[in-house]
Amino acid sequence: MNLRKEERYCVDHSKTEEIIEELSHFMSEQRNLTDYNQTLYFNNLEHEVPFNLSIKARKYINNTTDRMIEFQKNDKWIFEIKEDIIIANSRMRQKYRKETTFNEILSEMKTNERLLNLPFTIPFHPYLSDSYRRRHFVTSDKKGLRITVDSQLKYYMFKDLLTAEQIGNENYDRIEIKIPQNKIGSLEVEKVKAILNDPSIEMIVSKKDMAYNILASYRRRQANRNVPSSNTEIEAKLSLDDKDQYVFHRIKNDIRNRNITGFRLIGNFDYTLEGAKIHSYLIAPDEDYLRVSTKGKTKTVIKKSNTEIATDKFGLNCIVKRNENRYPFTEDMKKFPSRILHRKRKYFLVESELTGNSFCILVDRSICNTNDIFQMEIEGLAFSPSSRDEEQIVKDISYLTNQIVERYDVLKPTAQTKLEWLKTL
Repeated sequence: MNLRKEERYCVDHSKTEEIIEELSHFMSEQRNLTDYNQTLYFNNLEHEVPFNLSIKARKYINNTTDRMIEFQKNDKWIFEIKEDIIIANSRMRQKYRKETTFNEILSEMKTNERLLNLPFTIPFHPYLSDSYRRRHFVTSDKKGLRITVDSQLKYYMFKDLLTAEQIGNENYDRIEIKIPQNKIGSLEVEKVKAILNDPSIEMIVSKKDMAYNILASYRRRQANRNVPSSNTEIEAKLSLDDKDQYVFHRIKNDIRNRNITGFRLIGNFDYTLEGAKIHSYLIAPDEDYLRVSTKGKTKTVIKKSNTEIATDKFGLNCIVKRNENRYPFTEDMKKFPSRILHRKRKYFLVESELTGNSFCILVDRSICNTNDIFQMEIEGLAFSPSSRDEEQIVKDISYLTNQIVERYDVLKPTAQTKLEWLKTL
């Protein structure tokens, strides 16, 4: 096993060669037999692999792949299990790896002690995949800092055990910094970060997380189920510990099995979905926090306002109502100090059998440096709702939330938002 810290950035194709040229002043390119990689990500339809774990297999290939990929059971792969850990005030990735065949990986999924200790209900199997061109850059000792430049990213979803179909791609390059524990804060790392200190270069989620983002978009397109426009959030918040995140999956089974009444899974859209984002919070001169949303080359500033705790008949005191306002990003905001929040979440949709209102039940993990917070939310969205509509949404959420907290005492009602948590750090 080895330990390292990882940071990832997206870069426009037009800037990549310029960055590589600057890296070449103190790093050299490491040549492999082929520049192309294929990665498999293991999970199941309910996404029961925990947030802090990654199960994958990787191999070198001769070129970029087609829209359909067929795998062979005797193909050679590098099998990896990665886990988040905190060491010496740094968030690191601990990796277990071995070279093996595809068939042997499938056997190990049933025998690996670390995986067998997970509370899953469906066996893990190849679920998503990606392919890309990778270039490696290393320092002179070849054991320290490593930079990879990935391009031509394509993402795939498995149709069966050995066949995957393309569902998306990335139209930019990725630069990833892989920092061993003894190189954190080193001169080489500072040089790399100085090169990447460019307004057009953004931090980005991992390829695994991006695969889940793309899958969620693909599922919504296939079902013609777009995220509705909204400017009002009404959501119940429940706190939980890392070790209790499996409760999310049990709640879905409870709803499916009618152990939670008055709500049902949405018939043609009963998927569990997963995704990740990196939120940048700007700290304005008045000490207000503004969240920046980036889509392509456009940045939008989002501010939550008029926050209040809704009154509910169960006395939960955890249903938060607030408005969401959007503003254009302006040049002067570049001077504001900022904080970065990494957010991962899993979610599914339900609807009230009485009112037809739909709600998102989600569990998420938010990370800021070495701090993290786990929360579950029962979320309703609305666009300028009337008082009557708002009252009904609160009523539905409180009825559903009360049943959930009565079944699971590890879930604690809380009114703390992620922004309030961030301000305490």
